Amino acid sequence: MKTTKLILCILLLAGTTTVASARKHSDVSVLSVKRDIFYFKVCSSLVGGRIDVFSSNGELLASSEISSRKTIIDFHFANQGSFIIKITKDNKELNFDYKKSSPSPLSENETEHHITITQ
Repeated sequence: MKTTKLILCILLLAGTTTVASARKHSDVSVLSVKRDIFYFKVCSSLVGGRIDVFSSNGELLASSEISSRKTIIDFHFANQGSFIIKITKDNKELNFDYKKSSPSPLSENETEHHITITQ
């Protein structure tokens, strides 16, 4: 009987630890990266921070203040390539890589990236 109670207590403690670690979340949750969209949600502590989108060579392409928890970065009219999304507030800095492989619907002669940040 004591052995059964001991095993039951160990199983309950192991289950509690699993639930607690599952509740931990990062500061940013990427919700979708489909159809030239980078859709993410930040924790409330990052509201008021900045979103910066850079080209692969470090050129700043778009920038915005984080005014709400959910944000969409639209790369539909951007040229193909790799991008770096940097989210910063105070001493926190989070970087995400985004690669666009679909062609832009704009003319091939267009050299400017057209990236829209919507909150």
